[in-house]
Parts: sequence; structure tokens; C-alpha cells
Amino acid sequence: MRFKYNMDTIKNQPLHFGAKFIKNVNIQKYNPKTHLYRDAKTSLVEFEPDNYSDMMAIISTVREWKGQMFAGAIAQRASYIADGILNKDINHIYLLTTQQSNLEKLKPGKILGMAHMSSGLGASELKFFQVNPKLKHGAPRPEYKHIGTGILNSIKELYKSPIELTSSYQAAKFYERQGFKITDKDILKFRWDG
Repeated sequence: MRFKYNMDTIKNQPLHFGAKFIKNVNIQKYNPKTHLYRDAKTSLVEFEPDNYSDMMAIISTVREWKGQMFAGAIAQRASYIADGILNKDINHIYLLTTQQSNLEKLKPGKILGMAHMSSGLGASELKFFQVNPKLKHGAPRPEYKHIGTGILNSIKELYKSPIELTSSYQAAKFYERQGFKITDKDILKFRWDG
């Protein structure tokens, strides 16, 4: 999927401290010496729409991930938030990164996953969710595991309200394992009530 973004919007943004740190998230990292997975600390950050570095990190990540459809949609939504097309008070982009410091300059190669959340009067909605395709469940011995679970559990903690989503066929079982209940089988709509 190709996405478009307005480079003029990115270039004309005032520079300030970048991605907002939300919390540390533990996932699992493979240790080739012991052949075991061990706890690894990552950072959940929120995309800052006025920050050039944040936008470039998302765009570069989408390119590294070979234009994965949901990552491309998240990058498009990030540009809409930066342009003021989407309301930044109710639309939020979250990134999980292995970076522990210097978060004002996110490094694309360290981003493990991203999500776009929208909150309104009713339930919050997980619009798009993407984990680095090389690290997805089922990949042969990925360097990191439980990335999606880590991001999703963090989002549940942040929103503490019903969360709805429409799943792809491939991801439906993942959401069921995370406690989401199907509300419409025809379009794979799910809901988490806490």
C-alpha cells in the first residue's frame, strides 16, 4: 500500500521534544547464547504530530517494513493528525521501541510496533495495529516476542474503557486470546470491556 504525506507540513513544523514517553513495556528477547527468551524492556511512546523526527521515524519504518498495509495506514493517519485533518485530541499514534533514551529522536530500526487509537464519546477504537512483520508470531525464531501483546495490554491500561476494533481474518484469534469478544462475525468486529 502506498501512502501519501505532505512533506511541506513536516518541514514547516516547529522543532520541540519528540515522542512522549508513556511507559516501559516488558517483552521477550532471544538470547542466542542460551537459546532462551528473557525479559527485555522497551518504551511505549506517543507520536507528537508537531515533531519532524517522529514523522520521519514512522515513514522510514513503513519503508523498512516494505509498505505493510496497516503500517502505511498508521503513517497516513499520522500525517492527517500533523495536518490538522484528524483531531489530535482524540487520535493517538503509539509506537513501541527498544530505545530507552534520546526519545526526542526516534530511530526507525528500533520501532517494533505501532497502533492508531481513536477515542470519542462511546468506546475507544483501535483503528490500525501493526507489528514489525519480521517479528510476528509464527516467524522462525524472531529476535523479540510478545510485542503485540505488550502494546495491546498497554493500550488497555491507558484507555480503561471499552475498546472496539475490526480485525483482519489472520489476526482474529490473537484478539480473542487478548480477551476481546466478537460482536459481529460477518465483519469480525471485536470489543474489550475490561
